[in-house]
Amino acid sequence: MIDGAFQLPDLPREMANESPKGGGWRGVGVVLATAALMIGASDMALRRVSPPKYVREVADALADYEHEDPTTLVLGSSHARTFDVMDRMARERTQGRERILSVPLEAGNFTGYEWVLQHRVEPLIEERDASGAKKRPSLKRLVLVAVWWDACFVDGDPPNFNLPSRAWTFGDFAADVAAHGLNDHNRNYVTTRWLDLWHGSILVSDRGHAQVVEALHDRVKPLSAEAKEKQFQFRLRGWQSIIERGKICGDHPKEVAAADRILKWGQDKGYDVTFMLYPLRPITLSDDTRQNVQVPFQKTMRDVAERRGVRFVDATFDNGGIDDPDFQDFDHLTAAGHEKLSNWLLADKFAFVLDGHVSSPHTTDASGGRP
Repeated sequence: MIDGAFQLPDLPREMANESPKGGGWRGVGVVLATAALMIGASDMALRRVSPPKYVREVADALADYEHEDPTTLVLGSSHARTFDVMDRMARERTQGRERILSVPLEAGNFTGYEWVLQHRVEPLIEERDASGAKKRPSLKRLVLVAVWWDACFVDGDPPNFNLPSRAWTFGDFAADVAAHGLNDHNRNYVTTRWLDLWHGSILVSDRGHAQVVEALHDRVKPLSAEAKEKQFQFRLRGWQSIIERGKICGDHPKEVAAADRILKWGQDKGYDVTFMLYPLRPITLSDDTRQNVQVPFQKTMRDVAERRGVRFVDATFDNGGIDDPDFQDFDHLTAAGHEKLSNWLLADKFAFVLDGHVSSPHTTDASGGRP
């Protein structure tokens, strides 16, 4: 031994020569199994506090289309999910005669919806049986749903990351990698597919959201009313700053042109086409963004609809009384809010769905009612 140094005692010969093929690996296996059990138990416990959230995605809509024959197709972002509720109502009120299929591309934009339409939806629309007849012949209406964000783009912005995340197939991913190599954009496909495998795990699905932490905090030490209000105002200011970006990116010609092409596609198919602006939560708009983001967007979209000659439904504020309590966050309705909006639309601007009315593809109806 070197003076002042620490030395481990000599091991017995049989321990020193022990192979990891024996008890050593069994010990590692026990540790790993125990760790996995603890993580699984923790995940199950946390799921009771903050369950994973499941929402309808492009893939869900396409899976439904495989065995459905809708009469109305709806394209939009997450707001298109309102039409899942409307679908249930329409089926009940028409004894199944009218069927609505919504295809929601989360955080999408007009160019994204156009891609989904061309690459994922239209092949199902045009699919034929052995006799050459369409497998799903009942489609007669197209609805495009939008908010100001859908026309937002700044030259030089990266491509929409939610296309590879939520709309691509493996073939789309492989083709993009072959053309451009593996990059940040197409890597979204791989990342999302991996997360999909673990979506039932709140520890995985909550990464970056901190909903578990907030739920636990509410259980252990709930915020005071004053603290909750401060938190709400902080988040509101953050959301309002997002809308302020619309003064820079709003009504980009590239996105507006994509909206026009989607409407034209519906007309060329002979469908009854409706262009709808979705309700906004009033509190999210300042006087500045209302006048310099929302009003210009409404005018631009109305102009697109009128030039194209399609039904235009502006439900931004004229929406049957949708207000702050009807929203679960700054952008999405509560379950009751979806019911409220769907009921109002079917009783008014979308009454044509229930009565089976189909307008001429080139009939202007700016009011949103029946031509």
